[in-house]
Amino acid sequence: MARPKKSLLSLLAVLFLAGCASRAAAAIQPMALTEVKAPAGTAPAAPAGWTRVFADDFPGTAGKAPSSANWFHDLGTGFGDGAVQQATNSTKNAYLDGSGHLVLKAFRTSNGTWQSARLESTRDDFKAPAGGELKMTASIRLPSAANALGYWPAFAALGAPNRTGGSWPSTGEIDMMEAINGWPGASQALHDAAGSTGHYLVSCAGDCRSGYHTFSAIVNRTKTSAEYLQFLIDGKVIQTITEAKVGVAAWQKAIDHGFYFVLDLTLGGSYPDGECNCTTPTSATTSGGSMSLGYVAVYEKGGNSTPTAKATAAGHMTGYEGMCLANQNSLNVAGNPIALRSCASLAGEQWSFYSDGTLRVQGGCLDDVKGTTSSGAWLDWYPCNGTGDQVWTHKSNGEFVNPRTGLCLADPLGNTSARIVIETCNDDATQRWAI
Repeated sequence: MARPKKSLLSLLAVLFLAGCASRAAAAIQPMALTEVKAPAGTAPAAPAGWTRVFADDFPGTAGKAPSSANWFHDLGTGFGDGAVQQATNSTKNAYLDGSGHLVLKAFRTSNGTWQSARLESTRDDFKAPAGGELKMTASIRLPSAANALGYWPAFAALGAPNRTGGSWPSTGEIDMMEAINGWPGASQALHDAAGSTGHYLVSCAGDCRSGYHTFSAIVNRTKTSAEYLQFLIDGKVIQTITEAKVGVAAWQKAIDHGFYFVLDLTLGGSYPDGECNCTTPTSATTSGGSMSLGYVAVYEKGGNSTPTAKATAAGHMTGYEGMCLANQNSLNVAGNPIALRSCASLAGEQWSFYSDGTLRVQGGCLDDVKGTTSSGAWLDWYPCNGTGDQVWTHKSNGEFVNPRTGLCLADPLGNTSARIVIETCNDDATQRWAI
């Protein structure tokens, strides 16, 4: 997530909220807060005239991972923000608390490195319809670590074209919540090709670190010649950004398409470092700080992006020598390999064939890695995005054919330890599948 540029007013906000940002690091540390145990968050029902098209209240057993139908993990580093933590898929870093909350937790490992979590929504079709509106919102409690230098929690929506070769920031990023260094406020911003920004740190209705607060954005396209974006905190409009101010071309590239969510608890990077004039996290930064979410929800007015495709078959997908098609290690991460494995009761082997021609497992789709037309190209797990790389036709002889390429899903050369590919169709046993 990138940070908004400062203005004189934003600097005054920083002075009001946290004291002068140029003070020594120790001087800007907030007092530790007593955590408040809120009741399980429940996404509000849709107001009159609106449709709720997505909601996750994070139900489930304490210690379990969030729903793989709704979320997948980004792994490693290098997300363009200069952060130092390793994003993992461990339930030590992202887990349900058993009371209706999703917790993202950061901690320092025994070798001094940091681990945390970054999640993306599987869906990327949250869109304001022409003539209508889109509201995206989440209930979040910010980290309240005793020494929070370097903590950078975020809730953002990124443009769906990012997943199909689009270029940031022209594809749009709507930051509904970013907070840094344990300060009690949050910033919100729009990123686009025109260099739009947002507002700097603003207080919630009370301290953002104490209890749960709502962070929202409304895209209003009721009048398509005069569209605008509103940022809200605890239901109060904080800032409005208009299409006229951004410019029509940059606005349309950034706004007039679907979005997906990113939930992130980052350590270090450009935003927290820039505001403390130091390098974070420091040796004194508290390990174990967490960001907690009560719900994430999406509402649309004048449209309904709820997927209509239905599963027509489900279960194990068996192929050569009766072995099962598997999302390797049941890891729902973009680009994860697809392979053959001995059949077992694993999440990565539970496939569904949908009415839109997609083959889905763990909330994602079987995908042609590079969108090539070459026989022998690898297949992988990727968020479903409606492209031809993810569409399949099941033939009467058992072949699954990708209409875009005319190639078949195959176990290459009958090698059951190899990665699954697409190959020239030849009605061979290595290309016959049953689900």
